[in-house]
Amino acid sequence: MTTIIRTSAPKMSSGFSPVAAALRMVRSITVRWGNYREKRLTLQHLKELDARLLDDVGLSAFDVHHSAQLPPRLHTEWR
Repeated sequence: MTTIIRTSAPKMSSGFSPVAAALRMVRSITVRWGNYREKRLTLQHLKELDARLLDDVGLSAFDVHHSAQLPPRLHTEWR
């Protein structure tokens, strides 16, 4: 059995890996897309509710309509 002492591939001293960077980018896009879809579906479901049901959860049609137009928050209170 032989032991590999040297490989022909150069070492990356900075720790940067193009594959890891690509995977981080794909994961980031996937998470953002999932958040967008979740918000869109939630607003769609809220728009289907009548005024009485919205009042039961403490919202109005005005709240639902205008929350869809707000830009997404970058930071939430729980972070």
